[in-house]
This record gives sequence, C-alpha cells and structure tokens, in this order.
Amino acid sequence: MNPPASLVMVKGKWNVQITVPKEHRAAVKNQKQLRVSTGTTDKKIAERLKHEKAQELYNKLPDPIAELEERVEELNKPVWAPEDEEEAYEWERQDEKMDGRRKEVECLEQEIAELRAERNSYVLTVRELADRWLESDPYPSRKTRKEAETAIEEFIRDNGNLTVGKLSAQTGYDWAEELGKDKGNKTLRKKIGYVSGALSWGERKGLVQSNPFFGLKLSLYGKKTQSYLPLTSKELRELFAQDMPDNRRLLLEILATTGMRLDEAALLNWEDVKEEDGVVYFDLTDHDKPIKTIGSRRKVPVPETLKAKLPTGKTGQMFPEHKRNSDGKAQGPASRALMPYIRSVTKDRRKTLHSLRGTLKDKLRDADVSKETNDFITGHGTGDVSGKYGVGPSLKVRKAALDKPNWDGVVNVAVK
Repeated sequence: MNPPASLVMVKGKWNVQITVPKEHRAAVKNQKQLRVSTGTTDKKIAERLKHEKAQELYNKLPDPIAELEERVEELNKPVWAPEDEEEAYEWERQDEKMDGRRKEVECLEQEIAELRAERNSYVLTVRELADRWLESDPYPSRKTRKEAETAIEEFIRDNGNLTVGKLSAQTGYDWAEELGKDKGNKTLRKKIGYVSGALSWGERKGLVQSNPFFGLKLSLYGKKTQSYLPLTSKELRELFAQDMPDNRRLLLEILATTGMRLDEAALLNWEDVKEEDGVVYFDLTDHDKPIKTIGSRRKVPVPETLKAKLPTGKTGQMFPEHKRNSDGKAQGPASRALMPYIRSVTKDRRKTLHSLRGTLKDKLRDADVSKETNDFITGHGTGDVSGKYGVGPSLKVRKAALDKPNWDGVVNVAVK
C-alpha cells in the first residue's frame, strides 16, 4: 500500500509530500519523507498535479506490483513439449503442475489489481474521481447530471476534497446525519447516491478498491417524506369554479379525469389523440418523450366528459405555452402556471397538482374499478410496450373505467 500524499508549501511553492514507510527507507538513503515541487503557487493547480507528482515519488520506492508482475511473467513462460513416450509421461505430470501455476497467476493478478486500485485511492481526490466519472457521461438527462454535479460539490463543501482512500462508511453516515438536519430522507439518499455512483464507477475502472458508500442503511436519517393528499370534492369544485384561460382549464381537466402525470399531459401533441376500435385515446407510447417508468408508455382513453374538446386530426403541441427544456420536459413552466389555482383552494403543502392523480385513483376505487385497471390507467402497471405476454386491460375496459366517476359540477365540459 502506498502512503497517502499531501500538499505542503515550501519556499513559496506547493510540494507533493509522502512519508516513507520504515521498511523502504534504506532504499532512499534513510529519508523519512520525500517531496517534489509542483512548480506553482496556485493550490487548485497543485491539486490537479498531485496524482502525477505523487507517482514520481512512489516510483522511487520498491514496487511490490513490479515484483508480483515479474513472478507472473516467470509463471507464464512456456514449458517444453514431449518428443517421445517417456517425455509424454513427464509432460502429464508437468501439466498437473501447470494447473497450479495457472491458479497462482490468477491469484497474483487479482492481488496486482487490488494494489493498483488501493494505490490510486490514496492520491485520487473525490473531485478528480467525480470529474472523470462525469466525463464518461453517466446520465443522458442534463437535469440529472446537474443534480449529480451539485451533490458532489456539496459533499466536498461539507467534508473537504478528500482522497478516496480516506473515505469510509462512517464518512457516508456522518454526511447523512448532517444533511438530515434540514433535508428529507429522499433528498439525502439521492445526494449520497450520486457520490456512491462516482465511487462505483471508480471501482469498475480499477481506480478505487471498493465503494464504502455501497449498501449504507439510511432509513433513519432526514425528515420522512410526506405523501401527497388527494383533493376533496369541495376543493375540486372550487378549483374548476375559478376563472382561467381555456388552455389551462383543459390541462387541469386532463389531469383530473385521466390521472396523468403533469409532464405527460403538458407534453401532449394533438397527434397523440388517436382512435382505435371506436375508442378515442391519448397515445403515450412515443419513445422520443421522457418517461418515469416503463409503465408510463401506455394508451389512456379520453373520458366521455372531455371527448368534445379533444378531436382527432389536429396537429402541433397541445400546450405550446409551456416551453420544453433541454431534456424535453415541460413540467416546470406548467406547474408555475397551474399551482396558483391549487393554492387558491388549499394551503396544505401536501396538496399539489400531483394530488389530482390520487383523487382519480380514489374515485376509480370507489367505483369498484379493479386495482390492475386502476394502476394501468395511471401508469403504475406494465404499460403497453413492456414486451411481456399480454397488454393489460383493453382500451374499452379502460374507457369504461374512466367514465365511471361522476364529474358533474366539477369539470366544466362546456366548449368555449
């Protein structure tokens, strides 16, 4: 194991320094410490050079990896081949010995890999590892990548830019405790998960010996997530009794009567309104649209109460006023446009636009709609493109289910 490297200021310049283990001091004229200048006064630049400069120092020490590699090379040297029966007998005996040599080579190569990862971990900082991880483009979504970058920055801010060799499970638990003072359990799990993602990537690449954040038990940290509450019948009536533009009313009506997620509804195109076997439906199976789960790719019948507002044959975005971001999502602007209407009828923070999904699920359950159909309609089932046997409840069954709730006095179906 290589000793950890550190930065020290010597004569106005940052130097990389290591403490020489006692067993290696004779090889370096009994020096207790070795250091090499980075040639800079800028600590950030010095941090980036630390790995390279530390390796220069390690090269001056006896290298256990080189010794193991020499042994592997010796074991892999070819042996003679038999030329007659007598030698063939000896060859069989040698072949048995070769099996032992091959097993020894496997063990040595595993030890070499572990030593290399351990060596890297004592000079590679969290930031250096994270930079290399992010360069591998682990997330297609820019939003997710930004969340990962923020989590890494917060970890370094709270814990320092540690070398990964200094990280332990305790480091993760301590950070979880700190985050939990003002963040929910779901949030802190996500942040620690991003750091763990970088460490797991480093482990796969041989840069980190093991991921100390893997398998952390975090259920006891942070505030417990509060579930959304459905809107009451009174709140629903008050919501739709408000004066609002037709496009916002239609979006709210789709959310309330179909149980779609906000982004699913806000991203609708008129081309998504189709007809099959006499049933008009929203086609959410487009693979170009972002989804939350595979079950989200489904066909949702248009309830009879909205059918007059949603004809087939039209083209373009249904709600173009909600601009789509670089990840193709529109829930941000849609939420900002619609949440004021929710807040005008309830101040309960557990009641949001997402509550309309819960309201519909309750209405379907009260109307004796099966759980399978209920879940399928709201995107909690297998979806229409899961590739498994069967495609769930038929469109006609789904349509009949969505027509069971009574929306009289709630949803304004008048076409203006």
